[in-house]
Amino acid sequence: SDDDDDVENDPSLLAELEEFIACDNTGRSHDQHLPAPSPPSRTRSPKQSPQSQPGVGTGLISELHERRDMYSTALNNSKSANDGMKTRRLDRGLKTLDELIKQVRSGKQIDETDIPPPVGVGVSHTT
Repeated sequence: SDDDDDVENDPSLLAELEEFIACDNTGRSHDQHLPAPSPPSRTRSPKQSPQSQPGVGTGLISELHERRDMYSTALNNSKSANDGMKTRRLDRGLKTLDELIKQVRSGKQIDETDIPPPVGVGVSHTT
């Protein structure tokens, strides 16, 4: 049947297909089975209220120390790579972490959003 061959070249069907594809690229899905993609969540897990969970302070201290070690290693690597902007940013993060560690050790509550984010430590270029 010649009608089936004409379907592939039918200008009205091709225009409808292009319109369908254009709508999908704008985020409006014609297919109700596919949910719209949601942005990744940056919320932290159950550590939101440390005073309600015993032992979280110890976990928080260890997290801060791990993050401090990460920043220290990255700082040394950025210094050896002569990356001035990155060195200054890492140095500020390291000072913030030191201050947060002091506050937690003294029993003060800290806002976990003040903790600098994890950083890649980079690769040391020494041979």
